Amino acid sequence: MFRMILCVAVASFVCADVALAKGKGGKKAGGPVIGTVGSVDAAAGSVTVTVTTKKGSKDNAFTVADTTAVVITNADATTKQLKGKDGLKDAAVKAGASIQVTCDTTGAVTEVAVGGTYAKQHKKNK
Repeated sequence: MFRMILCVAVASFVCADVALAKGKGGKKAGGPVIGTVGSVDAAAGSVTVTVTTKKGSKDNAFTVADTTAVVITNADATTKQLKGKDGLKDAAVKAGASIQVTCDTTGAVTEVAVGGTYAKQHKKNK
């Protein structure tokens, strides 16, 4: 009887530890990454996002597919809807610009948004 109680207690602690560990470790897959453009390689379809927090900054590299939506918001609040690598060639996608990259649960980039209200959200994260 004592062994059974001990096994149940150990199993409960292990399950609780695993459940708590899933809540740690940063962004969930499928969530947006908000920061500034670190670098862009439009030919390769890659963009590096620099996320700055109180603990420091971290670069995250993303690869954009041909079907990825790229939304550019200009200073006058007008938007451009582009696709894939062509979107990364736009003059607004440059180092230092505010950016939000959204991925699906597999980690594939589904949308890249540059400019707009992401600058305000990025400043809140600092």
